[in-house]
Amino acid sequence: MEIFLQLLMHKSFMNIPILLYHSVSDQASNLYKPWAISSQVFESHIAYLYNQGFQPMTVDAIAQALCSKGVGIPERPVAITFDDGMADFLIHAMPILRKYHFPSTLFITTAYVGYTSSWLARKDERLLPMLSWDEIASLDGVCLGAHSHTHPQLDIIPLSQARDEIGFSKRLLEQQLGFPINTFAFPHGYHTQKLKELVKEEGYTSACIVEHTMATAATDVYAIPRIIITSDVTTEMLEKYLQGVGLRKKNAWRTILRATWRMLRRTKGSTVHTGNHYD
Repeated sequence: MEIFLQLLMHKSFMNIPILLYHSVSDQASNLYKPWAISSQVFESHIAYLYNQGFQPMTVDAIAQALCSKGVGIPERPVAITFDDGMADFLIHAMPILRKYHFPSTLFITTAYVGYTSSWLARKDERLLPMLSWDEIASLDGVCLGAHSHTHPQLDIIPLSQARDEIGFSKRLLEQQLGFPINTFAFPHGYHTQKLKELVKEEGYTSACIVEHTMATAATDVYAIPRIIITSDVTTEMLEKYLQGVGLRKKNAWRTILRATWRMLRRTKGSTVHTGNHYD
């Protein structure tokens, strides 16, 4: 009864939109273009959230709220997350986030810090510069998390290798930055129950997936869903996403399709092109 009353007091806790971005850039190769949102569009998103009274949270804060039955969730929560650690986060995204006083969460692929996005290498793909360790350390108002070491499809590699990817990225970030790293994002969004257990065993307190849906009171803290934001998402589309329109709904078919797709990738190896990068 007490939990029920708490949830009634925190109606917004029933739906927490966590937005997933990758790159803010006005130039991108054709293959990467869906994941590179322009500075103008990104600012229109943040300005809309600001003007509508959305209150930004980090993933760490959301995870703590999930574990405490909604305590700490504001009236209109939202989270801005970025995967990978592209250099354009500092150049193009941070000035906009600072302008509107929006904290964010950045998940870093540690093997490529200071280099380029080598995991994206394929024909005609232009590799993108990554943040350096000094640049990562200079970020203010940013919750940092790990995104594995080399960005593999963790669900089709041996568990021992997956553990190394999950644990080493955490230890390297902590060694370089000097503070605990508590949250993890599964590359490509691919995850399993065993992988979630590995993340917990390696000392993380939360993990993000994709799913293109809202987080809720029932969300597993090691499978926090995020809403995919691509370059064609207008402010009008974002408004609909925030209302729950155009998002995915859980059903048995999605579970079956995910298992089938995993089997196909295991059969053909991790070189199988993942299309839009997500399940």
